[in-house]
Amino acid sequence: MVSRALARRYARAAMQIAVEANEVERWREELGRAARVLADAGLLAALQQRRVPLERRLELARQTVLGLSPLVLNLVLLLVERHRVELMETVVEEFGMMADELAGVVVADVVTATPLEDQHLQQRVAAWLGGIVSRRVTLRTAVDPQVVGGLVARVGDRLVDASIRTRLEVMRRALSGGGSVESMGPEVTV
Repeated sequence: MVSRALARRYARAAMQIAVEANEVERWREELGRAARVLADAGLLAALQQRRVPLERRLELARQTVLGLSPLVLNLVLLLVERHRVELMETVVEEFGMMADELAGVVVADVVTATPLEDQHLQQRVAAWLGGIVSRRVTLRTAVDPQVVGGLVARVGDRLVDASIRTRLEVMRRALSGGGSVESMGPEVTV
């Protein structure tokens, strides 16, 4: 939890600079590229090695994350210097969420019984959820066979349960005297 809060602070500072320069998408792309390079376990271990002199670790970072703008490179070097380079991936996640929020986009975590691979279906689901929350939605998908069919989505603090599993449970309760089948809507929202 502390590391996420710390990563959020770095991301917030990066976002302020990116917004002032009107370069949010370039920052997102470069931060993502840096995070992919720094995700290498051997490189990460070398950059975190306190016995290696700081200048050598900084030079290693400069040589491996080529092509970054000076300010993005400065953030990477700052993380190396402060022994926080392992936060880079979380900084990128936090920055991405801030960029999405700035653009009026919300991420929906969607769970289905089978992979949601069809692009057209993904667009329809995103549009449907967007109508529910009155925002533009991008999907982050996961698979859980227990959903049986349909989907369960979390959009911000809202849960949309349009799964067959839940409908069957509601029907089971209704048939056993716990309510009416007519109360089942197209989805259950909380």
